[in-house]
Amino acid sequence: MSHQTPEVQWAQRTPHVWVTINLPSVAPTAEISIAPEGRIHFSGVGGTDKKQYALDLELFGEIKMEESKFERTPRSVNFFLMKNTPEWWPRLLKASGKPHYLKVDWQHWVDQDEEHTSEAPAYPDLGDMGGMGGMGGMGGMGGMMGGMPGMEGMDLSALQGMAGMGGMGMGDMGSAPQGDDSDDDGDIPDLDEPEKAEEEKKEAAPAAPAAEEAPKTA
Repeated sequence: MSHQTPEVQWAQRTPHVWVTINLPSVAPTAEISIAPEGRIHFSGVGGTDKKQYALDLELFGEIKMEESKFERTPRSVNFFLMKNTPEWWPRLLKASGKPHYLKVDWQHWVDQDEEHTSEAPAYPDLGDMGGMGGMGGMGGMGGMMGGMPGMEGMDLSALQGMAGMGGMGMGDMGSAPQGDDSDDDGDIPDLDEPEKAEEEKKEAAPAAPAAEEAPKTA
């Protein structure tokens, strides 16, 4: 199947590099991964034209997987990649030359000698996602459940229900009043008293007159 190549922008600092795939409305089924030798793989449907896009980048240097991450937004796919060796890369890709789809992210770019003095805005925070490793598209929480022992077959809605029961834990039961051996029943009424009162009323009431007999037929 033929595919198109999305536009890519990049900027860097000595310890890390930022890469942005400018493609809106990327489908949830898109394949997205990074590798320690410095590779980015992307394949999926996106854009207003809903066409198939694909991209494989071999970066200039290796990256630290545990400190690298990526995120998908409505407008793009953003990568924060920690360089394995903190140094200034002469270019983004290992191969020389400039592919037509690759552009400098001038909004966040600074020259090496201005790295510590430039007032260029910081790259957008990707959030506290942690290292993404070589994972592809996250595909929701279901993929995370498989990595948790005993949770493989659990439905996400059931897990949320369990979370909502947190306030019903045993800790709350500690405040419940405990029974004792005392014979003092407090204000609890005797359940037999209403029946006894009813019987006393019946005994005190005068006997009802006998009902008239129905006339006998001849």
